[in-house]
Amino acid sequence: MEHSNIVKGAAKAASYNMLLQFGLRITTFVLNGFILRYVAQETLGIVNVRLTLLYSTTLFLAKEAFERACLSKIVDRDWRQVVFLGISQGIKCILTVVLVLLVPEWGIINFSIAQVTSSIVYVLLYHGYFIHYISRNSKRDDDFPLKSVRSIYPCKIEGKPCIDAHMASLTLSFFKQSFLKQTLTEGEKYVMTFFHVLSFGDQGIYDVINNLGSLAARFIFLPIEENSYLLFSQLLVRGVPPAEQNQDSLHLAAKILGVLLKVVTLIGVIIVVFGYSNAFLALHIYGGSILSSGTGPTLLRWLCFYVLVIALNGTSEAFVFAAMRKDEVDRYNHKMLLFSGVFLLSSWIFTQLVGSVGFIWANCLNMAARIAHSIYFIERYFESSGLTPLRQAVISVPVVLSLLVSFIITATSEHFLCSQSVVFQLIHVVITAACLLAVLAIVYVSEHNMVSFMKEQFLKGKTGWTTEDKNTSNSKKHS
Repeated sequence: MEHSNIVKGAAKAASYNMLLQFGLRITTFVLNGFILRYVAQETLGIVNVRLTLLYSTTLFLAKEAFERACLSKIVDRDWRQVVFLGISQGIKCILTVVLVLLVPEWGIINFSIAQVTSSIVYVLLYHGYFIHYISRNSKRDDDFPLKSVRSIYPCKIEGKPCIDAHMASLTLSFFKQSFLKQTLTEGEKYVMTFFHVLSFGDQGIYDVINNLGSLAARFIFLPIEENSYLLFSQLLVRGVPPAEQNQDSLHLAAKILGVLLKVVTLIGVIIVVFGYSNAFLALHIYGGSILSSGTGPTLLRWLCFYVLVIALNGTSEAFVFAAMRKDEVDRYNHKMLLFSGVFLLSSWIFTQLVGSVGFIWANCLNMAARIAHSIYFIERYFESSGLTPLRQAVISVPVVLSLLVSFIITATSEHFLCSQSVVFQLIHVVITAACLLAVLAIVYVSEHNMVSFMKEQFLKGKTGWTTEDKNTSNSKKHS
């Protein structure tokens, strides 16, 4: 019962956190499009790159490792424990918009005021909540560790050292792990800041377009990746060779892997084809001429290709991480250090050659190396079983031809129509929509096996497989 409550509480907290993050991203996306029309490119670069990097790095050093080391299980977690964050971020966004409209001449000071205000509100909300909770539950004998307002702050405990050696060691381990994550996440901004490879204006444009182009990765491919990992983890026993796996589960895992790779490849290629011919119009609608002029459309077109690479990497790594032995996972973590170094070095080299597009090239190179590693692992894993999930992921010829024809038509339409009046731009949108519908119809007809399998596995079974497959997996686990 206790474990059930813990899992239920963790799942509820994760759901609230996902909803909060989704809401914050949508709000930020809309407000950024509004603010872009009132600020200069240089201001965007200083705020979105330099100040944001300083803020995120400071938070990383101050709390990331400590927070992960000190996490404890909390059963009765509810929405009030994540709405501190939501309110503070909401205040920051609203205050930024108001200040930009009222006193645009203040420039960077507007963003600083909003950030400081939201941080103060964040601290006050946390203190207010814990003070209220402690005073209300001070007489209850529960497992909440804080029994008084004074215990919120650090204090010396009699008979114990000032620093817990175990917690300090754990914190250091998490710091090392988080440092790699921070480097990969903010690597582009560190290169921009320390090597001055781009002007402030180019930095601002790159950051905005990078966030815009990564929406598909966040809202489409990330859920697929996470659910794929969960599914493969339930079908396969980690570290057990294919010959010793339950063969029904192994065949199902191979089939699902092939289908998922084909699905994300199709989605990614569709984004590349139609993103290329609509990059200018999308940026012009979202941010006006500040984004649609100069290198903006070129950046977004390359980002569409990067989204395809992300999709392939995420799905293939989901299988790899589910099937790897522990020692293989440890070795892969060491390889990630090499990949990180290659990314940072290639970022510096490519930006010297082609400007801000070089960051996208460096990311593609990094992901390509990881995809190559995953392909090698998958081929070797299924080698003795005779299964070929990677071959099943190949797109059919009719679909490839339809995508190629659509690319030619929409690219031609963009060249002649998107720089004209609104009427011609609407015609281009209609042409794009017609081509997209044609491609989807051909996919439905030509990829019949994929469509049928998806209907069977993901529509009939709420958990991602049919009842028969679930029973097979359960019998495998019990055996």
